[in-house]
Amino acid sequence: MSKIPMLAALVAAFTANAQIAVPTDIRAKVPAPQPADWWSRSFEERQKKIESSGGSAVVFVGDSITHGWEWPDAGKTQWEKYFAGAPYNALQLGFSGDRTEHVLWRRAVEPVFDAVCAK
Repeated sequence: MSKIPMLAALVAAFTANAQIAVPTDIRAKVPAPQPADWWSRSFEERQKKIESSGGSAVVFVGDSITHGWEWPDAGKTQWEKYFAGAPYNALQLGFSGDRTEHVLWRRAVEPVFDAVCAK
């Protein structure tokens, strides 16, 4: 028997009895607040920022990558140059550590999606 058919037979034998666990409770589809202590303080600060923004054409919602645009060594210069001012007056609503369920929760409770004319 050549090596390829023998390898195929071994793979078939091992995978025929393998059980693949498929999660039934996928967290990402159920909105949930971020549990970290710092997060709720930051969330409240962002709420004030939203209320005082006067409207934005673009809103960025995300995780640490989006949040990093506030940091001088991670994109603050580009953020201020291209997005912070006119014509976009963009809001940056990224939170480091957020996962899909946290973004969904914020989407449900943040007034920005009703209060501004974001695209």
